[in-house]
Amino acid sequence: AEKKEVSVKLLIINTNGLETDPRAIDAAARRYANPSTEIVTIHPPRDARAFGGYGAVARSTEATLDLVRERGAEFDAFVIACFEDPGLYAAREAISAPVFGIAESAMLMACTLGHTFSIIPMPARYRPITTDLVRLYGLEPRRAPVRTGQLPDEPDTGTDAATQAICAAA
Repeated sequence: AEKKEVSVKLLIINTNGLETDPRAIDAAARRYANPSTEIVTIHPPRDARAFGGYGAVARSTEATLDLVRERGAEFDAFVIACFEDPGLYAAREAISAPVFGIAESAMLMACTLGHTFSIIPMPARYRPITTDLVRLYGLEPRRAPVRTGQLPDEPDTGTDAATQAICAAA
């Protein structure tokens, strides 16, 4: 077998606390990545997140920072695959490799697509965290209202009910 050359080694850190998330995130990353990109998607070894607002973000920040410090020399870039971007700035301080948060990346991309953007956090209790992130990233003038929908605390976003709730909020 011919050995393929790896151009970038990417570590994706998922702190959402759902066992199915890392597999789905890994599959999505592979679908859009260059074939030569080596992707490793991991979940922190301890359950950092229990869908609990700011407390969960604090626990996720610690877990993310631990992983970035432990694995920093092995990878060329890092993605924090949790929409609250836990530990984003701390991880950037800890290593010299690029670290991307999916919330910041999504917001910056949204700015290229229109004059304003809106976010629909699920469940609704994440609205304050999302609003704080928009302000932290300096994008408040571009933000349309943050809307929320009514889903269970641990939504299965692949269901028709979840899709309908998101569409209704939009």
